[in-house]
Amino acid sequence: MRRVGERGSPVRWNLVDERLESRKTVVFNSADAACPRLASLSLAALDVFDLPVCVNLYATGAATSVSAPPHTDKQRVFVLQTQGKKRWRVYSPPDPRRRPAADPLARGKGGDGLAFSELEETPIFDVVLSAGQALYVPAGFPHTTATASDDQSLHI
Repeated sequence: MRRVGERGSPVRWNLVDERLESRKTVVFNSADAACPRLASLSLAALDVFDLPVCVNLYATGAATSVSAPPHTDKQRVFVLQTQGKKRWRVYSPPDPRRRPAADPLARGKGGDGLAFSELEETPIFDVVLSAGQALYVPAGFPHTTATASDDQSLHI
């Protein structure tokens, strides 16, 4: 992942558009802090789950074969597909005895690579989300994504 634009400055659309045209994903972390509609979604989720909530926005260019390589997250992830289609492959967590020093909730991040060869051959879920559909990914479950069509994808 690379920063788009200068820290603390508004992101210029042409930089986002360049990334999308080059089949990359642009991540807007904590988008609920800057967008009132996403803030209301965040507050509603907080009321329902009684857990901390952060809403990130992911825009991915069309026909991106790997928009997120295999990785795990420390938090539970609720995906709401809002535009285009995104293919999600969710796998069983790899056996921690194979890499006992690795943080099972941060695999594929930082200096820790998570190769497809460490995952089961068949994912638990292999699903294409369309606009209006949702998916839940438990913490620690490896997943990877790709755009599933010639359209750009947007999910929160």
